[in-house]
Amino acid sequence: MTSPNMSRNAGVTLIELLVALGLGAFIMLGVVSVFISSKSSATAEAALARVQENGRLAIQLISQDIRKAHYSGCNSVGGLVDIIATGVTWDGVRGFERDASAGTWSPSPDDAPMATGKAGARNGSDMLNIQMAVSLGTNILAADLTSDDDTVTLTRNPNCEVEQDDLIILSSCLSAHLFRITNAIACENPDDEVAVEFKNTGNLELPIEPGYRYGDPSELMRYESVAWFVADTGRDMSGQDVYALYRSSNGVTEEMVEGVEYIKFEYGQRIANQMRYVSASDASIEWDDVSTIRVALLLQGYDSVRNDDDVEPYNLLSSVISATGDGSHSGGRVLRKVFSVTSTMRNTPYDL
Repeated sequence: MTSPNMSRNAGVTLIELLVALGLGAFIMLGVVSVFISSKSSATAEAALARVQENGRLAIQLISQDIRKAHYSGCNSVGGLVDIIATGVTWDGVRGFERDASAGTWSPSPDDAPMATGKAGARNGSDMLNIQMAVSLGTNILAADLTSDDDTVTLTRNPNCEVEQDDLIILSSCLSAHLFRITNAIACENPDDEVAVEFKNTGNLELPIEPGYRYGDPSELMRYESVAWFVADTGRDMSGQDVYALYRSSNGVTEEMVEGVEYIKFEYGQRIANQMRYVSASDASIEWDDVSTIRVALLLQGYDSVRNDDDVEPYNLLSSVISATGDGSHSGGRVLRKVFSVTSTMRNTPYDL
């Protein structure tokens, strides 16, 4: 005979089971929703962090070079570099704009170190050329060099960096001159003496007037002409063409920062006690009076984190990068952010 108590505790009713299943499904749905939301938020935050990191790095790298423009050692501030080498300029900074539709340049970057940028820079973007000197060592002349000499002996060849056809600068606190090395140089030991020639096959005829003399103290430097521009890497990521910021040094080009879609520059020219900012295509700009440079970059990510396609316009200084037409950004559901900075040149030619 079955006890009444055992009958009442035998199990759950169908209604109780359905209620339990419903509550479990509701709780599971909430857990899944929270997980999906957290994952989407983490992906968006990671994408934003990458864009911000790349933007800060790009600004830092360009600013470092801008601060070095015109550098020529002890002679930098208020001094000039006299050019002995033929076929080369010492401008400090120059800017160039590329038309968004036709791809024409204003003005045209015709110097050899900018050939890669001239051919490959993105339409609707700018290019900046910076000329400066990089120190190789001080007081390394074995004997004085005068304006009658076309040969000098160096007590060493730092890191074997001095080679034939290199452009080098000799600088003291009174003057600086730019020469082209015309002889072949073998370097097995950078601490060995080396003879360096400045024959008139790549330099002006001797004697050079007005005269000069370099001995101790003096500094030997390598001439560097740098170009900054944005170009297509040829890669594709998540359906987006990958553009990047490039740096070309004396014609050797290197990709620096991925995800830079456009770059724009404006140049601060001091007139009396006022500063005006103009683009490189402004025919009235006086490059010798430029002392600051504004830089603006449009950075993009490659993770689809937006809810819809990016159709927003982005202001880069006085230019607008729209979502359609010539010179537009690539759209898509990716993040974009504008980075900008105003950098001061430390070595202005006339101590502005």
